[in-house]
Amino acid sequence: GATEGVPVARAEAGVRSRDWNSPEDKARRAADQKGDIFFCATPGTAENMRAEGAEQVYVTGDLVLDAAMLHAQEAGFQSHILRRLDIAPKPRQAGVHVDAPVALAVFSRPETTGAPERLAALYQDLCQIAGECRVIWPVDPETETAVAALDTDNANRAQGLTITGTAGYFDMLELYKRAGVVITDSGMVQREAYFFHKPSVLVRHRTDWPELVEKGVSRLADGGPGAVLEAWREARGMAVRFDKTLFGDGDAAGRIIETLVGAG
Repeated sequence: GATEGVPVARAEAGVRSRDWNSPEDKARRAADQKGDIFFCATPGTAENMRAEGAEQVYVTGDLVLDAAMLHAQEAGFQSHILRRLDIAPKPRQAGVHVDAPVALAVFSRPETTGAPERLAALYQDLCQIAGECRVIWPVDPETETAVAALDTDNANRAQGLTITGTAGYFDMLELYKRAGVVITDSGMVQREAYFFHKPSVLVRHRTDWPELVEKGVSRLADGGPGAVLEAWREARGMAVRFDKTLFGDGDAAGRIIETLVGAG
């Protein structure tokens, strides 16, 4: 609540995966309990806050969408990742050969990359996908070492699987533009894929953003053998229409400021 009489405003309030043993959910609920004014990215997260007894709840849209819309064009000038990885920046004109979209794989959770059996199943699925579509997989050094241990002589790596270093923000925005499907364990990446009108496969049992699963633009995969491959085949070629009623129109920051100024 208020500290020294100053109300506490909480942005991105109400995000819940409903896995109450999750450190993230525990941290989110603890942070939300400190707030007085709650700004929510979606109607669903606002419902979560009201169900927990919050009163000053506002649906503003998603600040992550604000950032993506603000920087999407700039990324084309700042990032060189498409050229470095030899990826066509966009499909060529009709009547000329069009490069197939890539599958973008992004993983950040320890339970995905830190468990050898789970990582091995994921690696095998990505190799299978890479036989049908080029896969771009940015990894941190620790994950790259773990993958190398799984396949010491690259005997099983498909030619279409490109493992590269960690991608920066502008690089990611450019990769979203060229992706056909985004495969991830990150709720933020799941949302960003949607903002660029791309379907996603979420390698988790639950999602922080059930709106995307309910809308049919994101598939859950438990990470077991063949699960990611099956979900990718279901998602590829899917047409994704952006719906402003889910995450707003890219002006969440403006709405938050307007509300705070009004409250003052």
